[in-house]
Amino acid sequence: MPRERWQRLFDEVGVRRPGAPIHSGSVATIRGLLACSDFLSLLSRDQSQVEIDAGLLTVIASQVPETMRMVDAIARRDWFPTATPTRFLTLLREAARGR
Repeated sequence: MPRERWQRLFDEVGVRRPGAPIHSGSVATIRGLLACSDFLSLLSRDQSQVEIDAGLLTVIASQVPETMRMVDAIARRDWFPTATPTRFLTLLREAARGR
């Protein structure tokens, strides 16, 4: 979630924006900082499940509007998929069109 959206969440409820001493797009950095500090972040549960399961992080139950994001499938330029990845990509495309 871009920083502006994060800050807008506070603006929309009339709460002063918190200071943000660290800005990072690296999931590994964010997970590490959260595990050893009192920082707060918006992070996909899937990206932090290992730390949650280990008791290092906890989920704060909340509903954050407009948090849908785009995730891409990426491959090497010279990649020639076998039947299984071809089928997987076909299913992804069909699911995306169905949205």
